[in-house]
Amino acid sequence: MSLFHQDVFFWRLINLLKSLSTEQDHWSLLQAIMSECQGVTHCDGSTLYLVNRDAKGSPQLVCSIIHNETLGIHQNYAVLGHSALPPIKISADDSDHKKTHSLAAYSAINGMTTCVEDIYKSAEFNTQGVQSFDELFGYRTRSLLSVPIMNQDQSALGVIQFINPLNPLSGTVAHYSGRQISIVEGLAALMATILAKLEFGYKTLN
Repeated sequence: MSLFHQDVFFWRLINLLKSLSTEQDHWSLLQAIMSECQGVTHCDGSTLYLVNRDAKGSPQLVCSIIHNETLGIHQNYAVLGHSALPPIKISADDSDHKKTHSLAAYSAINGMTTCVEDIYKSAEFNTQGVQSFDELFGYRTRSLLSVPIMNQDQSALGVIQFINPLNPLSGTVAHYSGRQISIVEGLAALMATILAKLEFGYKTLN
């Protein structure tokens, strides 16, 4: 990132911070942060999952915002459960067994940023949800980065997931840098502050 682009980014970040005390539409703030995250990582798509509970009280990750440039998807589900994407079930009882979880669920349970360079070549995680999405939309998910949104008590409020980072100059597949991940983790902390104000009442895993 050039010095000019750094200055532009930090001014946008300052404006986001100012908006925390003035903006009444918290979903607009979440959308703005998602856009910043996607810009920082140069990824093709991003999804915000929020922790919710099903009718039996079991925790799950519900798709709340989804962006995908290639597919032209830019959708915001302010009412949880309105997304066409099925929720991701979470079971903390077997948190050490990665294969039983999607990458997003694993990040939420363990409260850690997790990255897989090619989800189809990884034997660590359950990729059924990714494959179903790709088959439905004719897409090819490769790299997945999951960043948990953590509450003050270190329980997960949700997860931001990023797919397929691209080199902004060549358009070829790229990798997430440590600097990009650190910035996104900082923006995830900002999201946690916003989620505490949402009217629907945010949930945590605990």
